Amino acid sequence: MPITRDAIRRAVNEEDIEGLIRMGSPSDEYEAEINKIGGDPRLQAQDLTQDQVTIVVKDVWQEMFGPFPEEELLSRKPAIDRVAQKIMDNK
Repeated sequence: MPITRDAIRRAVNEEDIEGLIRMGSPSDEYEAEINKIGGDPRLQAQDLTQDQVTIVVKDVWQEMFGPFPEEELLSRKPAIDRVAQKIMDNK
């Protein structure tokens, strides 16, 4: 079953990795990132795994908000993992 933009949107907005929504940004704050994640051809794999989704989310986050030093990326890893899990759970 393909991953929907709605599943990605819910996961990204619920996790709010950068805390922008909690700080009062509009609910569409991460729309560019959601579209990049959803448009990534790696997500079209037949036997898509959570690890593959995690890599896509991490790569998009690095592109849009980074580059992060290793320690900052590691501090975001639990939230990125949760986003990938939620995407997989709701696809």
